[in-house]
Amino acid sequence: MEKNLVVSWLPPPEGWVKLNTNGSFVSKDSSGGAGFVATDCNGHFLFAGATDCRGVDSPYSELCGIRSALTEAKKAGLLRVILESDSSSAVHLVGGGIKNAPRGMK
Repeated sequence: MEKNLVVSWLPPPEGWVKLNTNGSFVSKDSSGGAGFVATDCNGHFLFAGATDCRGVDSPYSELCGIRSALTEAKKAGLLRVILESDSSSAVHLVGGGIKNAPRGMK
């Protein structure tokens, strides 16, 4: 039995910016990359970026994207940001602090 899954994007509240991030990893050569997009409360594009993450694993590539997004948001002077990622473990690490990081990520 096939189930349909509806996924939708919701803009941030007025006065906030949403940062959507994603990371990717290729185990064959330990290469990875990450990217992000920033949008305002009207869904308008603000800025985006991508970064190369070498010698990493999948969780690290996700964190690499989050770090890049937050760094650019800080450079832009943004204080009210909402972070979205498809990696719940990466978001948990950011929210819970590095003390919760798995070995090798501290």
